[in-house]
Amino acid sequence: WIQQLAEKQVKETLLIDQLIYRENIVVTHEDIVNYLNLDKRQRMREFIYFGLPESKHYGQEMPLVTNELSRVCAREKAINYVIYYLTKK
Repeated sequence: WIQQLAEKQVKETLLIDQLIYRENIVVTHEDIVNYLNLDKRQRMREFIYFGLPESKHYGQEMPLVTNELSRVCAREKAINYVIYYLTKK
């Protein structure tokens, strides 16, 4: 069961990354700031599909790498892209 779940998560991530590449989804600094602001409110966190990378290392808060934030934000944009086009009339 755990292996099936892991395979599903890997396939999902690969699919989203391919969508980002093929649809040329670009992340701006403003997108990253907006994504981080969503994480500030508990009720808004429920709408985030891909969580932020872990920022604690050995119990200490570490700054997040911009590339990691950009990748997670791009995945979130790709999910929103899919939702938009699937629900578009």
